[in-house]
Amino acid sequence: MILYLVTSVLFGFLSVQEPDEALQRGLAVDNPAERRLAAMKLASLGEDAQDWLMKEIRKGDAERRRALLLAAALMGTSESQKLLARSSRKGSRPEADRAWALLLYGAFHPEAAAKPHDAMRRAASDFERCCVLAGLLAQAGRIEGTKLRTYGGSKALPALQALVSIEEALAGRLWLGEPSSDAMVAARLLTSQFPAWVEDKLQHNQRAVSTEWLEAAQGRLPELWIVAARRSIPRKVEDLRSLPPGGAGAGLALVLYELVAKDRQLAFEVLHGRLVEPEARAWLWGAAGDLKLSFEGVADSKLSAAEVAGLAQLALRDFSAARRQARLRGAEARKLFTMDAKVEDAWPAGLILALGAEGQDLGLLRRKYELAEGRDAERLQPIWYLASGKLKDADARNVWLNRWSRELGGGYQGYLDREGKRFTAFLLVQGTQAALERNELSEAFDGLTGPRDHSLDDELYADLAEFLLSPLYRWDLP
Repeated sequence: MILYLVTSVLFGFLSVQEPDEALQRGLAVDNPAERRLAAMKLASLGEDAQDWLMKEIRKGDAERRRALLLAAALMGTSESQKLLARSSRKGSRPEADRAWALLLYGAFHPEAAAKPHDAMRRAASDFERCCVLAGLLAQAGRIEGTKLRTYGGSKALPALQALVSIEEALAGRLWLGEPSSDAMVAARLLTSQFPAWVEDKLQHNQRAVSTEWLEAAQGRLPELWIVAARRSIPRKVEDLRSLPPGGAGAGLALVLYELVAKDRQLAFEVLHGRLVEPEARAWLWGAAGDLKLSFEGVADSKLSAAEVAGLAQLALRDFSAARRQARLRGAEARKLFTMDAKVEDAWPAGLILALGAEGQDLGLLRRKYELAEGRDAERLQPIWYLASGKLKDADARNVWLNRWSRELGGGYQGYLDREGKRFTAFLLVQGTQAALERNELSEAFDGLTGPRDHSLDDELYADLAEFLLSPLYRWDLP
């Protein structure tokens, strides 16, 4: 009997794989960015670390428990999903603050998207409801029906109305009526960029923004959102030559979607010569690829990430045209791919070689892929599959092309991947100490302040801001 007990205890101990000490320390440090990175590393260990996580989830201070719950959400195993569901349930003893659990539940748990009304009923306050809705925006494409619209009625707080209107727009449903708050105007400014130029997505078209709304938004909302918003009377190419291209003027990159078809090529060429900020150029090139504009004579002397994003978008619309353009950039891509030792720096050039798929480049890609290990191999595998023709299914190929373009910040998706998360963070964090410490949120807009349940210096808001502004969170865009 004693031998059985000893063996059981020993087996139980050995079955729990402990993360290394550095990772464990990272889960409890003061810096929210370091806690997030530690949570991501813990999640990458998968089921090997699951038992340890389950043992530790109630231990330590609130910051550590939030990091552990984030790791569970990212891990995505059946047991970690049960933990996430339990932590967000109303009336339960939470493993971490329930508002945090609700945000993660909405963003990562498949049950939340399948039963959004039940997810909302878990919330006990307007702030918690905002957290659920913010999370659900990351799964908007999986949500069916219009049940969430009831939470954005005329008596709802502006923050709730705005989040519901974003979800409706992501689902392809027009939100009719005049905006009644700055938050709703902001939602309209951002969602005016949703697709309207591809025939099979016309149902996703949001109405362009009126001059009256734009004038009312001046000084009350970020100028970038106002410049980028699609206008009901399109701007003209002549306007683009005189407007300042830096700062908020970066939003001019999105004008390509607004202009009539005959003006887009000239506008692309004008803006290519004027926009200098890397993010703005990625928005511009991505939009040009979306709209199947010609890249002839527009390319820079050195291949840029923005141009790669544009070619990835063009490949989504016209793969043959993208292949021709990629071959024109083959020499420059070959040079960069060979010169960059790190795969993380070299992969955009590798994507150009894969799109071109010429003989010598296939050998280059194959050798680099075969020598790669770990994350480098994961990065290069789909690029090699594209080059070698293993991505034969068009849908599978397009999933990867879209992913690469978004990672490089291309087009309207790149713009909304950045500004959509900033909009959400304003609603959940603005006015707190954490917002003052983030450059992205340091400019205050009173109309974007949502309800709060905690003291304004609570560290919860630092974790919320860190998560919402990180690569872990983004809207599920059409």
